Amino acid sequence: MDSETEKMNRREFALAGGSVALGAFCPGAFGAARAQQADSTFSRATVIEAARRLAKERHRPPAKVAPPFGTLGYDQYRDIQFRSERAIWVGESRGFALELLHAGFIYETPVEINIVEDGIVKPLSYAPELFDFGSLSLPQMRDVPLFSGVRLRYPINTPGYLDEAAVFQGGSYFRSLGEGQVYGVSARGLAIDTGSARGEEFPFFRTFWVERPAVGARLATVHALLDGPRITGAFSFQIMPGNSTLMEIESTLFAREDLSHLGLAPLTSMYLFGSIERPRFADYRVAVHDSDTLAIEEAGGGWVLRPLANPGTLQMSSFLANDVKGFGLQQRAVAYADFKDLEAKYEFRPSTWVQPRQGWGEGQIELVEIPTDRELPG
Repeated sequence: MDSETEKMNRREFALAGGSVALGAFCPGAFGAARAQQADSTFSRATVIEAARRLAKERHRPPAKVAPPFGTLGYDQYRDIQFRSERAIWVGESRGFALELLHAGFIYETPVEINIVEDGIVKPLSYAPELFDFGSLSLPQMRDVPLFSGVRLRYPINTPGYLDEAAVFQGGSYFRSLGEGQVYGVSARGLAIDTGSARGEEFPFFRTFWVERPAVGARLATVHALLDGPRITGAFSFQIMPGNSTLMEIESTLFAREDLSHLGLAPLTSMYLFGSIERPRFADYRVAVHDSDTLAIEEAGGGWVLRPLANPGTLQMSSFLANDVKGFGLQQRAVAYADFKDLEAKYEFRPSTWVQPRQGWGEGQIELVEIPTDRELPG
């Protein structure tokens, strides 16, 4: 497969971790040289060629962020906030603003970030004044690899206010928001050997290129270079935020080695308990989950709906999906009474829908349910 399209109708993708992994499976180091230098012309072909070249090289694991950033705890990392007044394109009436995310805590792999203006690449350099460190006392460094991703803002809920619209951070995870939603389910670029005895492989987005939107734009374009021990890839995301937030995604993949268990458009969500599992948990709430149902639209127009669960042991379910029309994880419980949690607001967690732009041929949808006894935050 060399391309995929993911359609999100009032959906988000969020880094949640958790107890459910889903994908369509087909049988069968930061220190690396920059894929694109400053002031050189750029197109999607640039990323494809970078992925092609990288696949011919020996994989080099990425360097981790140095202490003290790599040893920060959750509360410490949360104190580091990008200064909104320093956002790229803010005040330029381009519809979008771009913020940079700091490396540290679980985001241990720094990434390269570039802006593309009129076909010209402009690499971004780290500077401490871009961030508010709160009460933290951290070394002030410059021009070092300390970015972990990007956040796009767009006025989804209120005209004139820039809401979070899309985030790329951590491995190949990405997420987006529709109107009135809070974070829940997440997506990844690829899934490799999920649930296998060999152990799952996690390729990551090592370089980003973000195109400067036109004035008054309603669409933003992000490109990403994927790298992993056995595969590389060039991804392009066209992001259209709004009441219904859509992403059109195209990917071109290059294998370093043979792959027997490759998952396209994988989704990850959290499911702790619903009505069936509730007796196992001493909790005042009715349910705790980001998604509760797997939905599949089959090639012939039929539907499969499979309720999610939190099993006692690892559970894998496969559904034949030749030329599947679409699939996704849904949050079908949408009322406060379904959860009774004023803080987490699970009723506002979105559903996801993946719609192939072209036929994916023979394959299957695999649902991997991982036992958990913890409520993992989105």
